[in-house]
Amino acid sequence: MPLNLDQVFAAGDFAEAALENALRRQDDCLATGDKKGRAMALITSAEALVALGRLKEAQTAVAQAKTVCSEISFEEGRAAALNTSVKLQIKLASDDEELVEFVDTATDAIRRFHEIGHRKGEAVSTLTLSRLYLAMHRAEPAVKYAKTAHALFVELRDTSFRLQSHHMLKDCYMAKQHPDRERALQEMHAALALAEAEGDRAKMATCMHSIAEIEARGNSFHKALASLKESRRLFAEVRSDRGQAIVLATLVDLYCSAGMYVEAVTHGKDWVTLCHKAGDNFTEGMALVKLGKIMLESAHYDKATQLAEAAQAVFAGVGNTTGTEVAQDLLDTVNRAKASEEIGRTLYKVADLMHVPTSLIIDPNLNKRMGRAYVSFHS
Repeated sequence: MPLNLDQVFAAGDFAEAALENALRRQDDCLATGDKKGRAMALITSAEALVALGRLKEAQTAVAQAKTVCSEISFEEGRAAALNTSVKLQIKLASDDEELVEFVDTATDAIRRFHEIGHRKGEAVSTLTLSRLYLAMHRAEPAVKYAKTAHALFVELRDTSFRLQSHHMLKDCYMAKQHPDRERALQEMHAALALAEAEGDRAKMATCMHSIAEIEARGNSFHKALASLKESRRLFAEVRSDRGQAIVLATLVDLYCSAGMYVEAVTHGKDWVTLCHKAGDNFTEGMALVKLGKIMLESAHYDKATQLAEAAQAVFAGVGNTTGTEVAQDLLDTVNRAKASEEIGRTLYKVADLMHVPTSLIIDPNLNKRMGRAYVSFHS
């Protein structure tokens, strides 16, 4: 069955299945000479690969799709490929300046969809433009374009993308210089009502997770924890490993912010396992980095090193240079901390011989060890 733009736009929501189907369609279209079908399959693959964090493969798929669309003057495909390329660049860019040039690309996608009368494509591309401005830390235009997209989705009676635009608006309000938690919560409760009306437990779980994130930003630990537990329960009911992994990531951050590191590590291990099971390599690598940072804070340098090296291997496996750099930064920080502690221990051993006052010796973990000793002595 040929792929259509609705399937292209939805590929990120069902990334693994969409990728598998799109790769199969590419082979079929090559065999039959169906260039339009191959272009759609390539764009769908790219959308799914972006969602999975496999950015190098996504770049290749987008480039091939653009070439095929140009060869056969396939306007819908050109517009969709432009939209996907903007989503890809948002993930690849290292700073705001790199993103500025893609405003024209996003606007071009909107214009092309408008000219051929594809209202949903126009709305989806407008939402991508909002996402681009948000990545550039420009909340006001991000809100503007998210509202425009939302109005189009309401007109089209597209519940799935109405939900996406509510989430986008939530992100915009929370990205303001002074986060507007009240309006963000309003967006999420409106989205939750839509999901409940549809009986879509996966979407309900996503809304509960977003509500938890907002509550956590407002230091409402118990409200956030309750929403996360409900979100994980709903994701488990629909057997979504990816959804549960997202919830676990937030749980790790929540427990870390509360100083509950044992709970953070316990949930962190489950997070890594679920990411691996879901095939989300990028997030698996970032989860390993997060665990490594927790181990570093606890002065467990060997474990932190193992986790950083494991993360490097995961990122290298999918060709994600940004992730590799993050893992290398962690490894460098661990090595510096180990060296500092070793120097401190050596200086303490020879302090009498060198006549070095202990008050002048820098020991980055002295306060931590003194605190533990104090608790042990008084317990």
